[in-house]
Amino acid sequence: MSFDKFVKNLSEDQKKELLMVLKESTDTDNKVAPKLVPKIEDGSFTTSIQKKQTEGETFGVPVTEMPRFNKFEDDGSDHKDKQNATPDVELTERRRPPFKKITQTCTRCDNTVETHPQFYREFYICDRCLKK
Repeated sequence: MSFDKFVKNLSEDQKKELLMVLKESTDTDNKVAPKLVPKIEDGSFTTSIQKKQTEGETFGVPVTEMPRFNKFEDDGSDHKDKQNATPDVELTERRRPPFKKITQTCTRCDNTVETHPQFYREFYICDRCLKK
């Protein structure tokens, strides 16, 4: 349906009401005009990111270099029920024997070195030879 047919099908009262609504809408549209921003560079398609800095936020400063306010408030509500209570249990004694160092010979300089057993290797290289 075209606009002309729509207007022809309206009664006189509807036409008057439509005209009044259109006049009111154009009056409010004229009051609010969009702000035009002048172009700085025509060939640039990138814009700079602008962040609003809120209270307590600083950008580009490491956390360790600036004192910050701790916003955490412990109200003590976590883990206070019976389900999360720690049971009273006797501690068991340590039965595992302490580790014993093993001797290994360096494959480069034939020097013997005592090391932890977890560092055992078939082709062991001592610290001095690793630096070279």
